Amino acid sequence: MYRYKLVKEAKKQICPNCRKRRFVRYIDLEKDEILPNIVGRCDREVNCGYHLTPKQYFETNGVLTSYHSSKIKRETKKEEPPTYHELTLVTQSGRNFKQNNFIQYLKTIFNEDQVKRIILRYLLGTSNHWDGATVFWQIDNNNLVRGGKIMLYLSATGKRVKKPFNHITWVHSVLLKKKVIHGFTLSQCLFGSHLLNQDKNKPVAIVESEKTACIMSELYDKYLWLACGSLSNINTKMFNPIKERKIVLYPDLSTNQKAFNKWTEKRDQLSEKGFDISVSRLLEEKSTVLQKEDGLDIADFFVQNRKLLFSKTGIYNKLKSKNSNLEKLLETFDLVIPYG
Repeated sequence: MYRYKLVKEAKKQICPNCRKRRFVRYIDLEKDEILPNIVGRCDREVNCGYHLTPKQYFETNGVLTSYHSSKIKRETKKEEPPTYHELTLVTQSGRNFKQNNFIQYLKTIFNEDQVKRIILRYLLGTSNHWDGATVFWQIDNNNLVRGGKIMLYLSATGKRVKKPFNHITWVHSVLLKKKVIHGFTLSQCLFGSHLLNQDKNKPVAIVESEKTACIMSELYDKYLWLACGSLSNINTKMFNPIKERKIVLYPDLSTNQKAFNKWTEKRDQLSEKGFDISVSRLLEEKSTVLQKEDGLDIADFFVQNRKLLFSKTGIYNKLKSKNSNLEKLLETFDLVIPYG
């Protein structure tokens, strides 16, 4: 097994870079000691991104440890086979959508038929773990249920509930606490992977959040929209089922292009392994400074513009005269204005 791992502390520490209490430190499992307070990872991946590994720390300080792969053979961790949920859990969760905040938010954007299509397309579920919570099931291309991510959104805005704590957990974590199951090995796949067998010709668009994939699947159906779940979740293992597809990555916005740059690095790594993959510059080129500061994703971006277009005062021709990029955006994504 590995000698070092990130500590699961009840209270996170102050990050040495951004000074926010979002820092997780490493522990030396052999000595049962916490490493110095600069060795760890900040979970603010976009806004901070600080991560000093034990290997980097010991190399910098000239300390030889078993982590130093050039001197001592590293012990390899035997990978556990994945655990799968029963498909009945997915069907049982597909109810009570009036109490599902995310579904209610979708109704502020789409009509009832469109919302039903999104629910059925991604097999969305409702969880009573928190009132109004949604289950985003990860079902792979072999229709095996690898996991269910539970998240809570605000029905009015579609924003995630992060206070007084980040409302995100997993179905297996809830079942383990209730002692319904006694063990589970999570092996994630791309959210929406079960759709790969339904349409084998569409190019694939990858976004970070499940919410974004759901919304964009109705706004622009020329892509198969899948979500990787987090900024760091782009890797060969997860992407192997889509290796024969054309892939476009749509990173979220940030003031310093951190997400864009990180996904560009991932693109380069996967391209070397034979993937046909690119990173879209659409948001970086067409968004405002304020939208970058807000960290919008592609769904947020188009929902904002769509609401302006469809409002009584936001007449398309007026907007077009003020924003020369608007018509190009509509053409790029083949979006239709219902009235002018």
